Amino acid sequence: SHIDLTAKPNSSEAYVMEFLSGADYNCSTVNLSANDDSTVRLHLLYNGELSADTRINVTIGSNCDVMVSAAMINGKKIDVNLNVEIIGEHSTFRAPGIIMPGNGQDFRYNSVIDHKAGKSATYQKVRTVANGDGKADFFGIVKVERDAQKSETEQVNNNILLTDTARIESKPQLEIY
Repeated sequence: SHIDLTAKPNSSEAYVMEFLSGADYNCSTVNLSANDDSTVRLHLLYNGELSADTRINVTIGSNCDVMVSAAMINGKKIDVNLNVEIIGEHSTFRAPGIIMPGNGQDFRYNSVIDHKAGKSATYQKVRTVANGDGKADFFGIVKVERDAQKSETEQVNNNILLTDTARIESKPQLEIY
């Protein structure tokens, strides 16, 4: 499925998407556009016996406050792919997340946050707790383009393995041009 969400200038919007039991494989693309001076909250919850592949594409204008949160609680194989472009100055983007794979579960969280305009800030904090033979991957890239001077970024991934057979791979990256 394909969903387009647009926050008009000077607006405040909130969305919740819950992925529950249903089809064995659920593929979704969400395009979120935050126009100048808007506030947007998008919350994603994965809690069902399913496989899901979600692509979230976010474009952020000037003077925006945007949050995209993800909670991966239950499922077979879940891939969350977050791509963010900050094209306006004085904007803030937050991406909190919780990943909790258990027996037979494989969760993957990939993100690319691209500061194309300066004087903006991003904060990404993802916490992972793996149990049984659960597997989780966090791959995050924050890019600061040449024209994005005075950008601020924080990327944190805290992990806890509850068993010897659980596995978590974490690869945070920062690219400054």
